[in-house]
Amino acid sequence: MVGLNIRQLNPTDSKPFGANLDLSEIYLSNQMFIFNRQGQKVFEKTNYNSGDWDGGNLAAGVYFYILKCHGEFGDEVYRGAVTIIRN
Repeated sequence: MVGLNIRQLNPTDSKPFGANLDLSEIYLSNQMFIFNRQGQKVFEKTNYNSGDWDGGNLAAGVYFYILKCHGEFGDEVYRGAVTIIRN
């Protein structure tokens, strides 16, 4: 399974970042939270980098992420959904 890559961090930028995005090059620190459909936290990591989460042993389904980024000039929060598909 491939890890979760946050492909586009700037909603006004039509060109997405590459799959090997190192968030530490853009932000001082960050926190990634992943929740299931019931709102239970299933993953948390400080200083997340693209690909650090691959779904682990979670069941197929939709999960939601919140990525809180702390930068030198301000903070950003990104939200989205990811679907795990199992064979």
